[in-house]
Amino acid sequence: MVKRVVTQSVLCLLALCCLPALAEGPATVAGTVRDAQGQSQIGVLVQLLSPNNEILAAAYTDQDGHYDLRTIYSGVFQLRASAAMFLPTIRQNLPVQMGAHMLVDLTLNTLTEALQWLPAHPRTASEPADDWKWTLRSPSSRPILRIFDDGVGLSAGIPSPGETKHAALHNHVRAAAMNQSGVFAESGVHQVVTMEHTSPKDHEYLLRSDIVPAGAQFSSSTAATSFEQAPGQTIHMAANYQWHSGLTSGSEQSPGTLGSADLRIAQTSQLGPDLKAEVGNELEQVAWGGHVMGMHPFASLSLTPGESTTLTYALTTTPGFSSTEDTDTTIEHTPLAAPSSRGLELEHGLHQSLTWSHDAGPSVIHVAYFHDLVEDPVLQGMAAASALQSAGVTAGLDPTSGIFREVGNSFTTQGLELNASHQFGDVNACVSFTDANALTLSEGPALRPPPTHTANAQLATLSLHGVITQTGTHWTASYGAESHGVLVPLDAFSIDGPAPFMNVYLRQQIRGGSGGNNLEAIIEVRNLLAQGYHPFLSPDGETLYLVQVPRSIQGGLVFSF
Repeated sequence: MVKRVVTQSVLCLLALCCLPALAEGPATVAGTVRDAQGQSQIGVLVQLLSPNNEILAAAYTDQDGHYDLRTIYSGVFQLRASAAMFLPTIRQNLPVQMGAHMLVDLTLNTLTEALQWLPAHPRTASEPADDWKWTLRSPSSRPILRIFDDGVGLSAGIPSPGETKHAALHNHVRAAAMNQSGVFAESGVHQVVTMEHTSPKDHEYLLRSDIVPAGAQFSSSTAATSFEQAPGQTIHMAANYQWHSGLTSGSEQSPGTLGSADLRIAQTSQLGPDLKAEVGNELEQVAWGGHVMGMHPFASLSLTPGESTTLTYALTTTPGFSSTEDTDTTIEHTPLAAPSSRGLELEHGLHQSLTWSHDAGPSVIHVAYFHDLVEDPVLQGMAAASALQSAGVTAGLDPTSGIFREVGNSFTTQGLELNASHQFGDVNACVSFTDANALTLSEGPALRPPPTHTANAQLATLSLHGVITQTGTHWTASYGAESHGVLVPLDAFSIDGPAPFMNVYLRQQIRGGSGGNNLEAIIEVRNLLAQGYHPFLSPDGETLYLVQVPRSIQGGLVFSF
């Protein structure tokens, strides 16, 4: 009897000692992220870091700018917030105790706002140094370098009317140091070298490669050539290999690698004075938690009955490869692939279009009717890894940018695209309108997985492109108003077509030397206003977003010689 009483007393004492520890529970760090004007910021990545920069917890802010982090550790940590177009904000030496509920609000600043704090005069030895260092952050789609018809610079993702590939170069070398943020699998530093050679017999050769810095998680190399096989017949060939590490695939939480090998061959044939044909094929293999291979042919026939009018029929089976000009210019884009419950899928389909074009000097008009079958379309969104796992979404995630990819439902569509541009002095204005069926969010509760359906949608775009001759500045600004809930481009097979939302591109000549030596600075922002983000909740309350065009920024320096 005495032994039983003693045993019960010991157990009760142990239970009482454990109660405080059980009552503490995990620590919570929450708050709101705003910009310098006090506006709440959606889709900001907030991370809780250990002293050795290990990520302990991560979350994205919701539509009200709120975030909520939970950790089972106690100690002194760092809190970091980052988003495209803003400088990273870091709160250091943040003490966290088990069971504590901390409220930490953060403010993001742009580079312009940060520069307002720089001293007007050099600092003296007695003045404290800045406690932050900034590196140009930016995002864009490859190819990073593309020649303009004026012989200088590069092409960022916003196309400018009248820009064509350089054809008169004998030897041309360009080196670029770029940084980008907000792009799937490509955020970070790019050091790209491009060498081109044109022989007197119109044989062209191109080599382009990322010089990968230590610790980089991506690499890409391209070799291309074109030559005249016979009078009126030109052959184009290009090969690309790329890999992107640190990506998760499907239900696997450990980082993996996306690798691809791509071979393209195309031919241009002049069948008569007014008739031209183009044919080509692509063999693409992608590995990312599985393997998928695709064969993607294309063909087109163009009739030019007059000097200013062209009628073209085109057929293609993959986005971004519909003409011989695309052979080397779009081959470096990250493959449109994503994991699904069936395995790794590659977006493909069948696109047919009939286009009428009229070039009347300063004015150009395009009218196109197209009919598409889009199979396994790749959808994009933003979420933390824990939110994807909680929502049960089969997707591939890039932890660096926070962008995930998943496979949507196949659909068919038909549409009409109108495009008109006119040159007003140093400014070119272009308006476009697209009406087509597209994969769209269905009305209903904002819960995962979101229902989608095919619905009619419209996109109206205004784009302005100009050159400031006094300063050597090239600029492009565009805005596209699109129907609500559209998840894929209305023209799904065009990579460089009209873009929704606000986009800005600047290219500034810093130095122009003799012999074609030029140094330029470029910056491009896509979806400046962060529009088109569609939030959804996982079963445990975490926020995910679907977005057609994530906000991104890219910038850097380009030297051509």
